[in-house]
Amino acid sequence: MQLFELPTELLQLIVSYLSTSSALAIALTSRLWFDIAIEHLWAAPHAATLANAGYRADYKHLKHREGRLDRIWRKARNAVGIRSTKDKERIPTRVFRAQRFQFYASLVRSLTLEESGYVMDYSLLLPPLMVLGGGSSFLPAALTRLRVLTLRACCAHFLLPLSSLPWSICPLIRINVCLRQNSVLSVHEHLELSTLTEALSPLPRLDDLKVERRLWSGQERALLQLVSERFGSTLKTVAALGLGFDVHTLEVSLPALQEVSLTLDTDSLVPRALRLPTLRKLNVHICTSASGIHALLVALVVPSLEKLAITVGFSSALESAQGEWQVTDPLHALLSLVARKHPQMVSLSLSVYEQHPSPLPSWPFRRLEPILALSRLTELQIVTPASLPLGDTEISALCDACYNLRILLLSWPIVRSHAPGWRALSALAQLHGLQELTIPVELPAYIPLMALPSDSTLESFHMGQGDVASPRPAARTLRALFPHLKKLEFDPRPPSPAVEDRTRAVRLEWLRAVAQLGLVLE
Repeated sequence: MQLFELPTELLQLIVSYLSTSSALAIALTSRLWFDIAIEHLWAAPHAATLANAGYRADYKHLKHREGRLDRIWRKARNAVGIRSTKDKERIPTRVFRAQRFQFYASLVRSLTLEESGYVMDYSLLLPPLMVLGGGSSFLPAALTRLRVLTLRACCAHFLLPLSSLPWSICPLIRINVCLRQNSVLSVHEHLELSTLTEALSPLPRLDDLKVERRLWSGQERALLQLVSERFGSTLKTVAALGLGFDVHTLEVSLPALQEVSLTLDTDSLVPRALRLPTLRKLNVHICTSASGIHALLVALVVPSLEKLAITVGFSSALESAQGEWQVTDPLHALLSLVARKHPQMVSLSLSVYEQHPSPLPSWPFRRLEPILALSRLTELQIVTPASLPLGDTEISALCDACYNLRILLLSWPIVRSHAPGWRALSALAQLHGLQELTIPVELPAYIPLMALPSDSTLESFHMGQGDVASPRPAARTLRALFPHLKKLEFDPRPPSPAVEDRTRAVRLEWLRAVAQLGLVLE
């Protein structure tokens, strides 16, 4: 079977996996590939690129390949009604450019319009739209295949002219709106939510709403009420980031809601019971206290919460006031609550982004033991500046409990006296579904007897600030444990200044040894 005998849909799927440069190269090989690749190249252009489509020659977009662009010029000319040189002379240049803009706009399936320098970049599209006879109101009519529309701004005032356009004539399946508060406009922040409510009203649908503020001023109830009445059947994601958000406002009817992102530092704004029957993913940001997320998880009535992501600003939020984990440990209590109420969870993320010049006190493994009860986990991520004494025994216990893991990301300041080694990697190699692995490991010269080779499907391995004593034999063992490994990465920073020279030298030898085995290194 020849390649061109394949269905067009399959060829389009092949091109969708290519980078922009590769799709551009394949577009210049034949007419068939051009017709397929041109749609991929213009599926999601930047607004400035789309605005320049009518003003710049095609060869400037396509890297000055003038000799092979006859078909591109011919297709663009035919699309705008030019059949001969006389036709080109007859049509004014500005009309020709506007019609070329309309031709490329008809290929766009995803468009993002955002604020840049207190001006929405959609103003770049006004010149060709004015020639086409409708001004900004003609933009939806030019985007005949638009499926996804994203509006981003720092001031809700900039969203008003965009939301009032007749987007209902486009075959839209998703509209995303993001409003990030501008610090310059913080004096008038009390007006932002009312303006945003006015801007959202004309939209035909709303699937993703993200609002970031320094402090919520109590107007979130009116916003959520409008969202519930106008877009309750389509809204899937709500992100309300900023201190002081009243969680009671989520009690409105949102039958399609699947993902919620909140900032919580207190339990005073959390209701006793919060029913979100369709919720699948919860993202919570905490700064100084874990009482808010604990109260939310207690109040939350969800049939199947599948994903939970906790982002912590200060590690002190996960410690008891007395500093005695044996008495009251907020982290252990939080994870125990998750394991008890949502044993079907498949993704758990805990990230502490507080920066310290030196590692924090070590977390005992018992703080993380409730995770072992989540046997259905397929993705686990723990990032903390506190050292974790996770050695071979603890990693083996994790592998035995969470045997469905596909992505495992563990990042902490490595402790050489108690770091994972060959036995931990051997246990991880038994997870047949594991595809991405990040864990700091210390690989000594002695390689214990292990069952080799392995049928692991691991493709990406990041060894953090780990080290290896004997690079060449270790490379062969690593290849035997993970035969499908394609990418090996590491943190070039040494774990401590005292071992900087030795660590760097060993890692360079590690790179050379592993590269000889054909791995792709980045």
